[in-house]
Amino acid sequence: MSATELKDQGNALFTAKKYEDAIQKYTAAIALDEANAVLYCNRAACHLALKSYNEAKTDAEKAIGLDPKYRKAWARLATAQDLYRQAITSWKSALDVLPKENLTAGELQQKKAYQAGLEGSERLQRATNEQPSTGRRVPGIGLTANLLGKKRPWDAANEKILSLLFAGRRDSSCLLFDLLWQEFSEGVQLMMGIKKQVMPGGRAYVSSTQALQSISNALLMDVRVFQIHSMEWVEKFNMQSESRAKPRSRSPQHHESVDSLITSFRAQYAEGGFDLVRPSITVLLRSMICIASIHGGLKQSHAQAVETYDKIIAILRWGRQEWPDASKDDRGAVFETTFLRGVRGLRLESYMQVRSLAWRPHSNSTKFTLEGLLREADDILAEIKANPQLPDGCTPGFIMAFTTYQKAQALAMKGFYWNKIARHGTSTDLESIRADFRKAHKYYMQAVELYPTDDETHVWYMRIALDALLAAGTPLRECMPLLKRIRVNIPAVKNIWEFSALGIEGFYRELQNVLCFEEDVQKAIDEGQYTLDDAVLPKWVEGAAVRYS
Repeated sequence: MSATELKDQGNALFTAKKYEDAIQKYTAAIALDEANAVLYCNRAACHLALKSYNEAKTDAEKAIGLDPKYRKAWARLATAQDLYRQAITSWKSALDVLPKENLTAGELQQKKAYQAGLEGSERLQRATNEQPSTGRRVPGIGLTANLLGKKRPWDAANEKILSLLFAGRRDSSCLLFDLLWQEFSEGVQLMMGIKKQVMPGGRAYVSSTQALQSISNALLMDVRVFQIHSMEWVEKFNMQSESRAKPRSRSPQHHESVDSLITSFRAQYAEGGFDLVRPSITVLLRSMICIASIHGGLKQSHAQAVETYDKIIAILRWGRQEWPDASKDDRGAVFETTFLRGVRGLRLESYMQVRSLAWRPHSNSTKFTLEGLLREADDILAEIKANPQLPDGCTPGFIMAFTTYQKAQALAMKGFYWNKIARHGTSTDLESIRADFRKAHKYYMQAVELYPTDDETHVWYMRIALDALLAAGTPLRECMPLLKRIRVNIPAVKNIWEFSALGIEGFYRELQNVLCFEEDVQKAIDEGQYTLDDAVLPKWVEGAAVRYS
């Protein structure tokens, strides 16, 4: 069989998403035609589909070595380097080898894709800069850079934890953050120490299931712990993500459909029972949690993160139904209620991020709707109400993570729903819009009451609740106590969270607007310019009232 025939077979297998089979065809073709850049480039595409970034990088580099003007190879190299700074150079090279003028429709499409890749990699570089960063963060997405010389939230939590425990305090965010930082740092330490091992058949593997377990456990409790402190971290994470139970050919891959994965898991159970299927499911799902966190946080690909979480949740629900009476030791900790609840919380956050980018609440999208967000928030609240108790022996931080914080997050999402409806809904009736703002305020404040007073989310949602209250035309008599409460809470929160991702982004500088507004309004009241029955709309809220002004 010729190299061309093997390549055509590989292309057909790639189209059918049979990536490992396609790799075998391309490899056989390369043995017959080692100077063919297309074969290496096509095999790189297979490795990318399997998230085997290191192998994709090697093949793309080989293709470029054979044909330096091969723009698809440059693009695939950049994609393989997407968690590396070198990706910027590769994306620029892909753009450079495109024609400068008179581009075809296909070339214009490629240019658009390459420019989007370049922008994403530049954003990634800013977020992973090893110097103090201004990397973007929205509430709930906690990817931060190394903060040299700064007191990070986990440092502050570690300093305070003993005094809190001695005092019998159970209402501090330090109890949660100290616990999850221990989990995350332990996982990272193990991950940084992994090495490749040559297995039979010549394929290299790495394995450290405890690293995945610790990192994913921390993410399930609070994604704000996720910190990339060096580019070596990223390379080790790629190696960890590529590792699977041995041998690889028997391990389901996360790019497969849910039905395909279930079929594979059933086959593994039939072959070797829980001893075989449990580690396979565990490694796959925990790896997918880490990958989804990278997509949603660092890459801002929230829709892709939601799709990954949906797949995880589908597998979890299937397993709980498939083996309803199996013990935790048999089927694995991933099928426990808290694990599923944690994944749903991550999904809810990513879903909200998708909707926050779509300002029209009733847009044409049927996949990510405000109504879908509201239903999921209500369903999570109902599930927590139905299962309020966690197993005996759980630490205060663990209980906070999987009860209080989950409930607060769901309530905040209900606030988000009504805030979007008020700002961008179809109603033009002034009183109806104001009523929606007040609903947003109500749910945000219900979330506020659940978060510890020293957690940044406590003040974050108080600030958003204040905005909704002001936009509703609420008299100062009701707004002034909330302004004071924000002012009083800031020092305790800032003492722990000043150098969180949210803090670095400028949240505490934004809060100065709130403090100045309170001071100006109080002065105006004292001078008789305002009364407590007046409604005042500060500049930062004016945009919210444009629809009905």
